[in-house]
Amino acid sequence: MFQNKKADERMLSFYWMIIFVLITIAVVAATVMFFSKPLDVRGAESRLLSDRIVSCIAKNGEVVVDIEGLDILGECDINFEDSTYNEVQYYVEVGFEDKKGFVGDENFEVYCGDLDSDEETIPVCHVQKMGLLKDGEMVFVEIKAVVRKVEQNAK
Repeated sequence: MFQNKKADERMLSFYWMIIFVLITIAVVAATVMFFSKPLDVRGAESRLLSDRIVSCIAKNGEVVVDIEGLDILGECDINFEDSTYNEVQYYVEVGFEDKKGFVGDENFEVYCGDLDSDEETIPVCHVQKMGLLKDGEMVFVEIKAVVRKVEQNAK
């Protein structure tokens, strides 16, 4: 049927070239889609900050420091200084019964009111509520951690 099969290799190389071009276009398109959206880590940073406070004030579900006079930066060995910003980019509040202790920019606390906001240009808040044991009694502690860093993370 096919007497002369010399054209088969030329036809296959043409199809190989088409497949190569399609794969290249797919890889480039996937890379562009992945890197086109900026990475916003403020939510993760606020959760980590909140977890760091929890691990500082409680061990195995029991309060190990004096919450009423808590020096968050000193006791928990946290540093809010950031060389890329002139002002403080964090706010942490530890609420215990009717008492509150906070450190950072107090103006950020208003952003904890609307927890469902998806705005990329406002600070991100993480609120963590838990029950802990203090002197054998259950006490409720609320920790609010707010991270601003709008210029760096949300574009």
